[in-house]
Amino acid sequence: MVANALNRVTQHKLTEQRLQKIAALHAIDKAITGSLDLRVTLSVLLDQVIQQLGVDASNVFLHDPENQNLNYSDGVGFNFGSLTRNSFKLGEGLVGHVALNRTLIDINDLSKTDIEIARPVLVEQERFVSYYGVPLITRGKLKGVLEVFHRQPLNVNSEWVDFLKALSV
Repeated sequence: MVANALNRVTQHKLTEQRLQKIAALHAIDKAITGSLDLRVTLSVLLDQVIQQLGVDASNVFLHDPENQNLNYSDGVGFNFGSLTRNSFKLGEGLVGHVALNRTLIDINDLSKTDIEIARPVLVEQERFVSYYGVPLITRGKLKGVLEVFHRQPLNVNSEWVDFLKALSV
């Protein structure tokens, strides 16, 4: 009976977490459809990313198809206001690799990655350890990149990754 009760409590917690994620997606959807101001939409998105994924910081780079650049748009959770570089070419740095390959990149230890970080302030001053970057794609077109950072190794499951991916389409 005790094992059954513990199982029900665990299932209840998982259900509550899933409902919170659905509510977060709904809040983001409302921000997208209810506001013409991109800053408002990105603010809601980034707040929900931090809250639902339990990460320390997140930012968005938007794609400029004319110049093939990724330009910093908004971020939350950073101790140092400037990321020192606000624009990247496709393929340049972590954010550029995510955009160029149009695939999720996850790094558990930023100090040991083979990909050029291009923003050493993220490791040296911000002390980020974990990184996830996911392309923002709408109707098959690259719109930008969503990045998440954490100051400790992230122990994620497939549901966590699926939620991050759901935010990107």
